[in-house]
Amino acid sequence: MRKRVFEFSAVKMGGPFSISVVATPDSGERLNSVVRTAFAEVDRIENLLTDFRNSPLTRFNERAGMGPQPVPDEIYELVEYSLSVSRKTGGAFDVTYAAVGHLWRPHLSGAGADGSLPDPAAIASAKELVDYRGIILDPENRTIALDRSGMKIGMGGVGKGYAVDVIGGLLRRLGFKTFMVNGAGDICVACEESAERPWKIGLKNPFTPTLTAGSLKLSNGAVATSGDYERFVENRGKRYHHILDARTGESPSELRSVTLFAPTALQADVFATSCVALGLTEARRFLEHHPETRAIFISANGAVSKVGFKEEHARPQP
Repeated sequence: MRKRVFEFSAVKMGGPFSISVVATPDSGERLNSVVRTAFAEVDRIENLLTDFRNSPLTRFNERAGMGPQPVPDEIYELVEYSLSVSRKTGGAFDVTYAAVGHLWRPHLSGAGADGSLPDPAAIASAKELVDYRGIILDPENRTIALDRSGMKIGMGGVGKGYAVDVIGGLLRRLGFKTFMVNGAGDICVACEESAERPWKIGLKNPFTPTLTAGSLKLSNGAVATSGDYERFVENRGKRYHHILDARTGESPSELRSVTLFAPTALQADVFATSCVALGLTEARRFLEHHPETRAIFISANGAVSKVGFKEEHARPQP
């Protein structure tokens, strides 16, 4: 029986989530049930990791400086992974960035943004609370401690990629072999050997986000793009955006976007954000230690460079 593509979409984690599955035409009823379960999982993960409202994460953050705290296993494992990336990037990616990041939220594009910037004194004070070295993990008891009151862990660069991987894992366990899960640009795909073609993925043009900067094909793995064009504010000719170099507490300006290919959406998500924070030279050096990844960098001046790609794999045009 010839297969067809089933497509489902919903707004989750503040953005569009879509699931595309190649299956036989009589799979519709079963897929409707599977997708309901998948989207319920995304809601569960958001309720676990959000710091916009009461959650296990916010309750943990409120107890910073009070010694080891028990946390759900998923939070422990995501903090453990994020901490490893913080170490590898020398703190450019820092899972404790939230103390500074929260100060930027009202000032970035969206409801309530007016072009103003956070108070410099408040930023300077919050920067003292950003330090991944202040995270203390106890693997035996599965507890986490933050060594100073006011420190905060944030999952903004982690949660969507993790949720996409969870949905992908669910589809695989249920026997679906060709699918694409897209969580607001964090994507994982799979193709069985008999699939007619790989998935085609468009690269967003960071200078005109409604347009694409090219496309490429992917059969298995994950891809995520981080950039300065989604949530930002411009003040006196300078762009400030939601990705911070945690070492400085400021928005990096060298790279307009990074598209990162990796085995998992979690890694692609975290590494793409890390590379924007690092800048081109440091990001290249960082990725040299991760041959399982590939990347496309688009600089603020429009220059395009790649790591791990042959020329025929992608030709994005800024």
